[in-house]
Amino acid sequence: MYPLYVDTYLTKNCAFNMFIRSTVFSCLFLLSFYSYSKSWLNKEEEKKYKEIISESSVSVENTELQEMISLKVQKQNDYKSNVRKIIKLNSELDGYVQDVKYSSEVNEYKISNKISKNISERLKASRKNEGLLKSINTTNNHINDIKLKINRVNQERVDSLLSLSKLIIERLRNEWQGKNKKVFLKGEFKCDDTQSIKSCLLRNESIITIKLREENGFIADSQNLKGYKVDKASMDFNGNLDYQISLDVSPVLTDKIVAQVNSYLGINEVSITLTSNVEAVWYVDGNKVGKGKELIYKTSTGKHNFVAAYEGKTESTVEQVVDGKKYHYYFKKVRKAVQKPREDVEQVKQPVVTNNEINSVVSETSTSKPNYKKDLPKELLTKSGNQSYFIMGQLSNPVLGSEGVSACKAIGRPAELIEYLSLMDVLDSNPKNTILPKYTIYTDDFGAVRVTEASFENSVDNNSVTICIVE
Repeated sequence: MYPLYVDTYLTKNCAFNMFIRSTVFSCLFLLSFYSYSKSWLNKEEEKKYKEIISESSVSVENTELQEMISLKVQKQNDYKSNVRKIIKLNSELDGYVQDVKYSSEVNEYKISNKISKNISERLKASRKNEGLLKSINTTNNHINDIKLKINRVNQERVDSLLSLSKLIIERLRNEWQGKNKKVFLKGEFKCDDTQSIKSCLLRNESIITIKLREENGFIADSQNLKGYKVDKASMDFNGNLDYQISLDVSPVLTDKIVAQVNSYLGINEVSITLTSNVEAVWYVDGNKVGKGKELIYKTSTGKHNFVAAYEGKTESTVEQVVDGKKYHYYFKKVRKAVQKPREDVEQVKQPVVTNNEINSVVSETSTSKPNYKKDLPKELLTKSGNQSYFIMGQLSNPVLGSEGVSACKAIGRPAELIEYLSLMDVLDSNPKNTILPKYTIYTDDFGAVRVTEASFENSVDNNSVTICIVE
């Protein structure tokens, strides 16, 4: 047999899991698989593997990326707070106008001062957001530069590991060609009172062959394993049978071995779960990948950068991912301030009707099942880094309302308000910039919004257009 190696890190983690969760069998399986895959590498290949991993370190870049994403999240949170403030000021201004229209006992001096103060605060919030938007775009550019560097290093690492994998597989194929290998298996069975050693082994023949295939990845499914030799066998008076068998097989380079080699080298896909105690926004390697308390995500093995964002705060780590593992990020929940209602000047004679309440197209149609169609047409507006901005349908004839939102979520995610405004800056000299503002836009964070040069106004219009971001 080839020598088996066990990493200290994995051994410690499994011991911890066994102590805390008693997952003895899962750890033994993981140790077996991890060690077994490493056993296919000889000393030179193992040395080359370590050199590739050492030369492709991006720990400095990962730290910088986490800091930049945290800064971006903070700025976005400030920006959204200002947007909510502008929406609230718009609502107050609507109320003041209604007071002037319908109240005969309005103090014109007081109401004039309130309107003047409202307009001044709106202007300050709008100017602050202009600065934040420019700062966010600068931070995004910095993030994209870091991601490009990390991606370049990672691609070089993957290319080198793929080349190494081919060399390992080719060596195994050449070493095994035309040769036999003796394999051994030990085990035990519980036999019936009427069974002899021979009859008990014969009854469990299928189990023996299954174990032989499981423990020896170089045995092909087509190989006949019934010709094994029983080297030792003994049974006590309680029917407990211990046995040892051996078998000469022709080793085959199976898909299982290729998968084991690639798993150890870190060039296969794994599934992980990201969890939090809050509805976090998730970033993997600088890319926004989803939102929620739990997210199942597929990625390659190796080290990855995880960031969870919530209410302007972030929690982040760099992890050597393991297939099936959960990674948890805890936030101390932020208590939201309760807004005080505006003091009424006089009783309003007629009801105030405004369109400043935040409404979501999706929530209004949540009772019906969304129609997730991936084949709906879409028109590319622009590209930024690894993100493509689409309008669902065509610019001249967009898909409106919940159908556009659902179609977008089948291929990506709706743009947030900040991302839509950034898009408008990019399209500043593009004819498309004169068409988009004509529509109500569905945003992922504020629902349906109509954006003007002066302010932001939430809308109850269900016929909104969805700008879809696909990464």
